Amino acid sequence: MRLGVSKEMIGTYIKMFSGSLKHFSYKYESRFFRTPGVIPDYFCYICPICVENHMIFFKEGWSCTAEFSLDHFPPKNVGGDLKGLVCKTCNNNAGGLFDFITEDFLHFAGFHRKIPNSTLKTKSEIKGVKGKYKSHIIIDESGELRINFKPNDKSKIPFLDEWLDTLDKREDWEVQLTIPKIDQKNVTKAFLKAAYLACFNQWGYEFIYSNTGEMIRKVWRDEVEYPFSKIPFLIFDSEEDLKRVPKGVSFFRKPVEFQSFLVNIPMNLKENKYECIASVIIPHANGWQDLSKLNLIHSDTKQLEISLTTLVPALSRRKYDGYSSDWDMFYNK
Repeated sequence: MRLGVSKEMIGTYIKMFSGSLKHFSYKYESRFFRTPGVIPDYFCYICPICVENHMIFFKEGWSCTAEFSLDHFPPKNVGGDLKGLVCKTCNNNAGGLFDFITEDFLHFAGFHRKIPNSTLKTKSEIKGVKGKYKSHIIIDESGELRINFKPNDKSKIPFLDEWLDTLDKREDWEVQLTIPKIDQKNVTKAFLKAAYLACFNQWGYEFIYSNTGEMIRKVWRDEVEYPFSKIPFLIFDSEEDLKRVPKGVSFFRKPVEFQSFLVNIPMNLKENKYECIASVIIPHANGWQDLSKLNLIHSDTKQLEISLTTLVPALSRRKYDGYSSDWDMFYNK
């Protein structure tokens, strides 16, 4: 089995996370070592997404259960510059199942803000032309709406091509445009994944093995519903907000009734230069059900007196209980 990434990269991640993982050895050693009490010296890394695939290194050699790859979170096409080492299966599955929708969501947000060059994917039905076709509504530089009936110029679509060739000669025409809804469930999964991997970088395997980590994985697998009745994040996209909201993991200190962790994820689109910070709400280790109490946070963030404290990554301090100790340090203070 190939490792999939360079030995230098693997060494970096093992150095960063090995201490954290060994702190929770009781969670996995019984699966890796068949003989009780006979455990050789080893270094190990477990995929933080499936918490199954792993690579393990002994003095005599190594073994791995899957190829690993670097995963950008959020996706690279929305400005994601953070990376996490995950198994290739998890990376590919997330990309194909829900990560792709992050770009669509940002285009929708930019369009709602009426930012030039923002695009909405649509389906068009043209009177007198057979079929339904992929199309785009675009806000041009002057703020006017334009329809692009054929986003892929190189494709050959006979009925549509014939109609477009005669469009300039037509005095009028009729088209019905359908704007597909953004799949909110997939948006939730995509944003939770970016926040989850940021929390892994922040707190290591304490977060992965926590009840919150397990419940997020169950949301991805459609085994549980996310307890938030609305989207599990806030979008900050004003010029003032982009300056005042810190990037990375923070503690949401005020209002006190909303105390929780926030993972503040910067994103942007090159096409229209839309920028935002998505702040994903993460509860304490056993606070999954408390998320339902935080729905009011969406009422109007501009009316709230918000106080955030940026957290220093626990792993850089060699703290392997940072998830719980950071909560104890700031809660109700």
